[in-house]
Amino acid sequence: YNASFCSLMVLINRELESNESEFHPITFENELILEAGNYIEDHLHERLSVDDIAKHVSLSASRLHHVFKYETGISILKYINKKRLAKAKELLKTGDAIINIYHKCGFQDYTSFFRAFKKEYNITPKEFQNKYFEAIKNGFFEEKNKVD
Repeated sequence: YNASFCSLMVLINRELESNESEFHPITFENELILEAGNYIEDHLHERLSVDDIAKHVSLSASRLHHVFKYETGISILKYINKKRLAKAKELLKTGDAIINIYHKCGFQDYTSFFRAFKKEYNITPKEFQNKYFEAIKNGFFEEKNKVD
């Protein structure tokens, strides 16, 4: 499901970036990017290198950089970082300790995680977690979770 959603988002992003109204068929490069995306998703918790991803999809690292940027509109490193931050955001909602979360998302240290999270979401991880649980406490999510 996640892979299909990612592929749809890649195609939509490419369409928006190109400002063209014509349909872009699935190409060999699209399939490689989808495979790279699946590999990234499966290995977010690990130290990921572009060389490892490139090897997995049978491309050179420079070719992968070029194709990924062309197909998605963002660099592969930015994509990895965004995926890690989105995963961290979801894990923060579980109430798990932040030290466990940033390790599960593949960040090597708290400082780099903190800076990236703050830059992406304009809030610190702890502030996000506190605001999320405060909203639950105040019944903000009550209607969604209510069973009739």
